[in-house]
Amino acid sequence: MDNKRRKQSNSSRKSPKKNNNDSDDRSILSITFKVLRGLSVVFGIVFVLVGVFGAATGVGYFARLVEQTKIPPKAEMLSKINDIHGVSVINYSNGQPISDISSDLIRVTVKSDDISANVKNALIATEDDSFKTNKGVVPKAVIRGIVGSIGGGTSSGGSTLTQQLIKQQVLGDSVTFQRKASEIVYALKLNNYLTK
Repeated sequence: MDNKRRKQSNSSRKSPKKNNNDSDDRSILSITFKVLRGLSVVFGIVFVLVGVFGAATGVGYFARLVEQTKIPPKAEMLSKINDIHGVSVINYSNGQPISDISSDLIRVTVKSDDISANVKNALIATEDDSFKTNKGVVPKAVIRGIVGSIGGGTSSGGSTLTQQLIKQQVLGDSVTFQRKASEIVYALKLNNYLTK
């Protein structure tokens, strides 16, 4: 009798037959999911490595440009900064100058004490809110501007007032990484030459 009960209980415990197609479908989906997850991890790692390599290359390139920048003597730099005559240079597409054009504006040098404090504060507030505390360059803004340039975006106003002065009076408006590197070096130097 015990054998009979065992056979009955064993037969009642047996689960109904599983459909092999469902099991195969689940295993295929599981394998597909694992493969896709593995590929996404690989692509993520490759993306990070390419990004790190690209950033390191960019930093190295920019450091080389800064290293190659020749700083003019103090007297020459200050002479260019104090030259308020509005002369523009017209160039051919290859960069060769065609002619200089003098401005018909009458420009007059004004002492700092003769300018209203409100005008000074408004200029600082709109152009360079860290003017009184920065060293001529704001690294975070420079990096943001470089990333924007590489990404094909427009300039985001990353230049300090000191950099803008260097660009307008000493270096010119060429849009190159070499000019930006020179602008940074010159701005740091000018910050040592003059007080704010």
